[in-house]
Amino acid sequence: MPSAEPNRHGLKRYIPQDVRQVIRKESGYGCVMCGSMFCDYEHIEPEFHNATKHDPECMTLLCGGCHHHVTGRRKSKRSVWKAKANPFAIKHGYVKEFIEPTTEQQIRIGDSFVNSTEIVLEIHGKPILWFEKPIEPDEPILVNAIFYDPKGKPQAFINRNQFTAVVGDGDIKSEGTLIEFRPKPGKISLILNVEADEPVSIDRLDMHYFGTGFQVLPNKSMYLTSGGSTISLSNVNVSNCGAGFGFGSIPKTRNVPLGAIKLLNIAYAIARKTVNFENINGQPLGWISGGL
Repeated sequence: MPSAEPNRHGLKRYIPQDVRQVIRKESGYGCVMCGSMFCDYEHIEPEFHNATKHDPECMTLLCGGCHHHVTGRRKSKRSVWKAKANPFAIKHGYVKEFIEPTTEQQIRIGDSFVNSTEIVLEIHGKPILWFEKPIEPDEPILVNAIFYDPKGKPQAFINRNQFTAVVGDGDIKSEGTLIEFRPKPGKISLILNVEADEPVSIDRLDMHYFGTGFQVLPNKSMYLTSGGSTISLSNVNVSNCGAGFGFGSIPKTRNVPLGAIKLLNIAYAIARKTVNFENINGQPLGWISGGL
């Protein structure tokens, strides 16, 4: 662990928040080499022991793995400077991190818990937060989620425990076990706690989808708005249900003319080539055949 003592020039390890924010933004909110979210603020050249100030022009973000390769001289300073000039996240448009939740089928939303329930949150018939069964019984449960921002745009995803965040104009801070999104100063749209071997915890959320707003407030209660209606929920425990929280009806997009899809065609497609799918408890739900 790095020493907390100042270096020979009297420079302390602590980096002011405004300097950190500049470095995060320039790096694309992730490791400039691989796009991982949890990183250290790295003095490239001069290194910390020779630095006289925390200068964003000479610093960047490196994850633990890439930093280890650089300090072990398996990756060069030249490659770090090259990555700083063209960060992974800015080049690809996203940052990523693999999470390791508990093996239990459990998630926390504010001060509420959902247990042994396949779909945790559903809005207008669309799953927003749901579970999948792992291949091996002793592996972490597979968490999936789509997090929209207050304007209804997707800002982050969890796909079978792979967390991916869209890099945009907002600030993304990943420290300790927390991932925090701020679309603008003073505004929080998501705080996620991804501590290993614990339930994923949504500590704060401010999202809109199809005219429905869903928030996890600072007091940990859930607050829903839809049309002129509001619902406030706190300290809810849901277990062994098909869906934990479901809001809004399925929107109608178009009517299919009678005869456009024939039952015989569907039956023939199922008989020839299909993929069976089942819920988290192993119960069969139906088939997937092409786009049907």
